[in-house]
Amino acid sequence: MPQYIATGPNGQRKAWNGEAWVSIPRADAKGLAYLPERLDRPDKSEAAYFNKWRTEQDKGVGTAETGLSDARRMEGLLTKQKTGGIYSVPVVGSAMALFDPELREMDAIQSRAARQNRTPGEGAISDFDAQQFLAMTYGKDKPTETNRALIQAQRLGNDAMIQKRTFNDWYFQTYGNRLGADEAWFQYARDNPIFDPASESAGEPRLNANRMNWRQYFGAERGAGDGRPTQAQEDITRAVGPRNADGRKPPEGFSGRLTDRQRAAAAMFRSAKEPSGNKGNPYVPTTDGEFERIPPGSWIIDVDGTLYRKKAAR
Repeated sequence: MPQYIATGPNGQRKAWNGEAWVSIPRADAKGLAYLPERLDRPDKSEAAYFNKWRTEQDKGVGTAETGLSDARRMEGLLTKQKTGGIYSVPVVGSAMALFDPELREMDAIQSRAARQNRTPGEGAISDFDAQQFLAMTYGKDKPTETNRALIQAQRLGNDAMIQKRTFNDWYFQTYGNRLGADEAWFQYARDNPIFDPASESAGEPRLNANRMNWRQYFGAERGAGDGRPTQAQEDITRAVGPRNADGRKPPEGFSGRLTDRQRAAAAMFRSAKEPSGNKGNPYVPTTDGEFERIPPGSWIIDVDGTLYRKKAAR
């Protein structure tokens, strides 16, 4: 049967499959080369195979949703529990956890996260990301800042499983079969890793700032709504918050006096003996002028009470 193609006012192309108009990729999409060359009429005999295939993904999606919930809980625990330090000593750290229910809960979350980190060649993320996750799982033995970074990465790893399910649905609805879907997804995952490729050489978790979502990559946007962040991305934005190039949180700035949160955070370092600007004795600026005079690389307590390291302005 002939393939009828229509282009909407926003440039989105659709094709008539004999029963309905379905979206097809944009011609300029980066991932177009990894999709079928033409839209095939859906084969109704494929539906049963697809439904079975979709059911097989249910367990992975459920595990991913649990992982997102665990990340929120772990994040909450990190606001009350310091990690790293003495907890990185295997015997001592394990003994201390026996008497602290929150530390035991952190251990349980770490164990679940480790099981989710797949063997390369399987799952919804690239082999590169899998290797990074296997080497870097959050837990009480890691420094708190490392744990926070790993939580954000783990969120995106869980989100990838959920997004792969959505991609598979789109693929079947568009092409009428599931042949080539896994290969197309893994090419997307390779081209858009969760971790910055520099993470490996740096030995610390860094997110890939240039990562595209799958709809952008395959040109499958149906409208403005497809550009909305996923739940995992919203959680990351909420946790990290926007930062200026120098690392400071906008738009609050400094008001010339200590905020209540700064004062409470600074009280933790009242008896510090380390040099000013170290992580164990951070600066507490109250004006923009004070902040500007602080050398890059120094640790400070921001207006919201968070501890972070000042970056050089770009």
